[in-house]
Amino acid sequence: MSSTRNKNNRGNFELELNDNKAYFHKTVDESRIYQTNYLPGEGLLGGAYPLNIMATNQVDIETAILGIGSTNLIDPKENTVNLSDFKMLKSLNVSNKQHLVMPRPFISEDKYKY
Repeated sequence: MSSTRNKNNRGNFELELNDNKAYFHKTVDESRIYQTNYLPGEGLLGGAYPLNIMATNQVDIETAILGIGSTNLIDPKENTVNLSDFKMLKSLNVSNKQHLVMPRPFISEDKYKY
Protein backbone atom coordinates (compact mmCIF):
# COMPACT_ATOMS: atom_id res chain seq x y z
CA MET A 1 0.00 0.00 0.00
CA SER A 2 1.38 3.41 -0.85
CA SER A 3 1.83 6.28 1.55
CA THR A 4 -1.12 8.59 2.03
CA ARG A 5 0.94 11.58 3.13
CA ASN A 6 3.67 13.33 1.21
CA LYS A 7 6.51 14.30 3.57
CA ASN A 8 8.80 15.61 0.87
CA ASN A 9 7.49 19.15 0.57
CA ARG A 10 9.18 22.42 1.53
CA GLY A 11 7.06 23.10 4.64
CA ASN A 12 7.75 19.72 6.24
CA PHE A 13 11.45 20.06 5.47
CA GLU A 14 11.66 23.47 7.15
CA LEU A 15 9.67 22.21 10.15
CA GLU A 16 12.04 19.28 10.65
CA LEU A 17 15.05 21.53 10.11
CA ASN A 18 13.82 23.96 12.80
CA ASP A 19 13.20 21.05 15.20
CA ASN A 20 16.75 19.83 14.67
CA LYS A 21 18.20 23.31 15.21
CA ALA A 22 16.18 23.78 18.40
CA TYR A 23 17.35 20.40 19.73
CA PHE A 24 20.97 21.22 18.88
CA HIS A 25 20.85 24.60 20.62
CA LYS A 26 19.14 23.10 23.66
CA THR A 27 21.82 20.43 24.13
CA VAL A 28 25.01 22.07 22.80
CA ASP A 29 24.48 25.77 23.42
CA GLU A 30 27.67 27.38 24.74
CA SER A 31 25.75 29.57 27.19
CA ARG A 32 24.61 26.43 29.05
CA ILE A 33 28.19 25.46 29.87
CA TYR A 34 29.01 26.51 33.41
CA GLN A 35 31.79 28.97 33.98
CA THR A 36 33.28 27.04 36.92
CA ASN A 37 33.78 23.30 36.69
CA TYR A 38 35.16 21.05 39.41
CA LEU A 39 36.17 17.44 39.70
CA PRO A 40 34.13 15.44 42.23
CA GLY A 41 35.77 15.41 45.64
CA GLU A 42 34.83 13.95 48.99
CA GLY A 43 31.16 13.01 49.13
CA LEU A 44 30.32 13.62 45.46
CA LEU A 45 29.76 11.35 42.48
CA GLY A 46 31.26 12.11 39.08
CA GLY A 47 29.08 13.88 36.55
CA ALA A 48 29.03 14.51 32.83
CA TYR A 49 31.32 17.20 31.45
CA PRO A 50 31.12 19.04 28.14
CA LEU A 51 33.85 18.10 25.67
CA ASN A 52 35.95 21.23 26.09
CA ILE A 53 36.18 21.19 29.90
CA MET A 54 38.77 18.46 30.46
CA ALA A 55 41.18 19.17 27.59
CA THR A 56 41.79 21.50 24.66
CA ASN A 57 41.97 18.80 21.97
CA GLN A 58 39.62 16.12 23.29
CA VAL A 59 39.07 14.54 19.86
CA ASP A 60 42.78 13.85 19.37
CA ILE A 61 43.05 12.41 22.88
CA GLU A 62 40.12 10.06 22.35
CA THR A 63 41.48 9.04 18.95
CA ALA A 64 44.84 8.17 20.55
CA ILE A 65 43.17 6.22 23.39
CA LEU A 66 41.04 4.17 21.00
CA GLY A 67 43.98 3.59 18.65
CA ILE A 68 42.24 4.99 15.58
CA GLY A 69 44.71 5.21 12.72
CA SER A 70 47.45 3.32 14.59
CA THR A 71 47.57 0.50 12.02
CA ASN A 72 47.67 2.77 8.98
CA LEU A 73 50.97 1.78 7.34
CA ILE A 74 50.69 4.14 4.36
CA ASP A 75 50.13 7.40 6.22
CA PRO A 76 50.86 6.74 9.93
CA LYS A 77 49.19 9.06 12.44
CA GLU A 78 51.63 10.96 14.60
CA ASN A 79 51.05 11.46 18.30
CA THR A 80 49.51 14.88 18.88
CA VAL A 81 48.66 14.52 22.58
CA ASN A 82 50.74 16.53 25.06
CA LEU A 83 50.41 16.90 28.79
CA SER A 84 49.84 20.62 28.32
CA ASP A 85 46.58 19.83 26.47
CA PHE A 86 44.89 18.70 29.69
CA LYS A 87 43.20 21.28 31.90
CA MET A 88 43.77 21.03 35.64
CA LEU A 89 40.48 21.24 37.53
CA LYS A 90 40.11 21.72 41.26
CA SER A 91 38.16 19.28 43.40
CA LEU A 92 34.94 20.27 45.09
CA ASN A 93 34.53 18.71 48.53
CA VAL A 94 31.25 18.47 50.42
CA SER A 95 32.85 17.26 53.64
CA ASN A 96 36.33 17.64 55.06
CA LYS A 97 38.34 14.45 55.23
CA GLN A 98 40.19 13.62 58.44
CA HIS A 99 43.95 13.38 58.12
CA LEU A 100 45.35 9.89 58.41
CA VAL A 101 47.38 9.33 61.56
CA MET A 102 49.80 6.44 61.30
CA PRO A 103 51.30 4.84 64.41
CA ARG A 104 55.01 4.28 64.74
CA PRO A 105 56.21 1.04 63.15
CA PHE A 106 55.78 -1.98 65.41
CA ILE A 107 59.05 -3.34 66.71
CA SER A 108 58.89 -6.61 68.56
CA GLU A 109 61.27 -6.76 71.50
CA ASP A 110 62.29 -10.32 72.10
CA LYS A 111 62.47 -10.42 75.92
CA TYR A 112 62.41 -14.17 76.23
CA LYS A 113 65.10 -15.91 74.24
CA TYR A 114 64.98 -19.65 74.01
